[in-house]
Amino acid sequence: MAKQLAELFPYDRQKALESANLEFAAQVAEADLASQRERVAQIAEALRDTIDSGACEAA
Repeated sequence: MAKQLAELFPYDRQKALESANLEFAAQVAEADLASQRERVAQIAEALRDTIDSGACEAA
């Protein structure tokens, strides 16, 4: 929404700044999500390896 407002009012510095801040926040959130997904994939792989090796046998 902020980006569209900044495009409608290109000389409004406040809207341009708000748009830039929101875009940066979105990029940070996307990078954080990618990092979390990678960590979950690593944990899932470690669990699969543990199960496949028989280390989780019932007592």
